[in-house]
Amino acid sequence: MFSLLLWVAGFLCFFAYIIQEDKTDNSNLSLGIVLVVVVFITGCFSYVQTSNAANLMDDFKNFIPQKATVVRDGGKTVTEAVNLVVGDVIHVKAGD
Repeated sequence: MFSLLLWVAGFLCFFAYIIQEDKTDNSNLSLGIVLVVVVFITGCFSYVQTSNAANLMDDFKNFIPQKATVVRDGGKTVTEAVNLVVGDVIHVKAGD
């Protein structure tokens, strides 16, 4: 919301420059340019940071163990984690 407010302020500075009588005063133009550039650069950094966070969350999916040691029908078996069913007892040891 704050960046939207800065965009509006930048465009208002451009509008004020257009309607001003003294065209030698460039303060509104320079302030508008600075505001627009700062908001654009901040948006780019925000996009990169969000993209990196999304990629990091996708990488966490690979930390889930693909195989599990299961006590099923009185014996231990190693099975794929996607084949676990309700009632399976998962054997967990240190390091799993």
